[in-house]
Amino acid sequence: MLHEYLRKIDREYRVCGLKRMRKQIREDFHDIEKTDALRPIRIVLVGESYCVIEPFVNFDIIEYLGNLGVHVEPFLTAHRWLFYHAMRINEDRNLSRKEAKAMARPFWGYNAGGEDQLSIAYTINAARTGFDGVIHLMPFSCMPETAALPVFERISKLYDIPFLNLSLDEHTSPTGLRTRIEAFVDLLSHRRNKTMKITERN
Repeated sequence: MLHEYLRKIDREYRVCGLKRMRKQIREDFHDIEKTDALRPIRIVLVGESYCVIEPFVNFDIIEYLGNLGVHVEPFLTAHRWLFYHAMRINEDRNLSRKEAKAMARPFWGYNAGGEDQLSIAYTINAARTGFDGVIHLMPFSCMPETAALPVFERISKLYDIPFLNLSLDEHTSPTGLRTRIEAFVDLLSHRRNKTMKITERN
């Protein structure tokens, strides 16, 4: 159903057509059978904006994780990116730019030129809101993201949330990348199961 609607959206150029489709999409997705028993691993995706937003660059990481049964929340989408720079976003679980800066300030006092400060804020927010892990995407040798890596590692230890950094360039192997992602997801699953067993014993 998802891919079918994505194809329809790609072919639709009229605003009125998109509005009608939005109503139908909501109805169809509302009819999907739900179960409270399913508790997927939850990951926040942070990093350099283009690496997070563009599936061609990140090897469709969101879809790949979804096929592994993981719920992924990118801290940035094309829509959010536009509205962040308009200083207007503050919807659902998304942080406003002002909130994000305040949250990151104790660790990273200013923006070094990319999405480093926002990424740090969303990493902290992921830990505070019960996500299982964080994946960080960056172009190989990107200065702001590279400079911020020690801060991510510090936050990971301080807030006890697993963190995986993936550096992307033209030599990145999809197979190697996915092997690391699968290992990370296995780690998160093992960690959650261990926590649940300790909780049950207590």
